[in-house]
Amino acid sequence: MHRHLLTFSPTLRSVLINHNEDRENMTQQMFKGALNDACLEVAKQVLWTPEGASNDVIETLAAKFQKVALDHVDFIVGQGRDPNIITRAIHYLEVHAIPPMGTDIRWFKFMLNCVIEMAVPNSGLNSKQAEFLKDIQTGIDESIQSEDE
Repeated sequence: MHRHLLTFSPTLRSVLINHNEDRENMTQQMFKGALNDACLEVAKQVLWTPEGASNDVIETLAAKFQKVALDHVDFIVGQGRDPNIITRAIHYLEVHAIPPMGTDIRWFKFMLNCVIEMAVPNSGLNSKQAEFLKDIQTGIDESIQSEDE
């Protein structure tokens, strides 16, 4: 199986040299083909019609999704995390991709921002705010159990 790799800028690469070798290998590249495939799946979902959508329209929307997704790479890598979290997050968003969304990508941007924040926290929380994370954890546990069944 052939995979396209996205390589980071020389500046970012030089920052990564300070990380251990395993982390450097993990964060220097991202499977762009998998990201593209995930974006295409979401685009197909939101553009679904009984007649089918044009491949050009699907590919154009997927490219817009990918551009939004790639905006998260520097932050995620800067946190020492695997940038392929983005692809996994987009696969998760497929559940929420429904035809009325059409070509408006605002929902995608907002939802991706939210799930990336939960996976790679950027903000400290007080105890009241953190209570919701317990609810999310319960929901995650229930989802994983239903997936196993």
